[in-house]
Amino acid sequence: MKTIKELKEAGYRKLHTSYTRGYVSRKATTDCIRPYEGKFGKGYKVYEPCFISTQYCYVTYFVK
Repeated sequence: MKTIKELKEAGYRKLHTSYTRGYVSRKATTDCIRPYEGKFGKGYKVYEPCFISTQYCYVTYFVK
């Protein structure tokens, strides 16, 4: 999967968004998407920059 749009087209739904420690570049041209398997099921985690902090970012869970 390359983009959030492709995740939605493949049948993944947005579960929730949370705040996590880590850095995601604000100038990135592609989405930072990683596979996920855990408490909420199988799917993907999408990392997005947080514009009020450089030590934290947002992570959104997409699961089937």
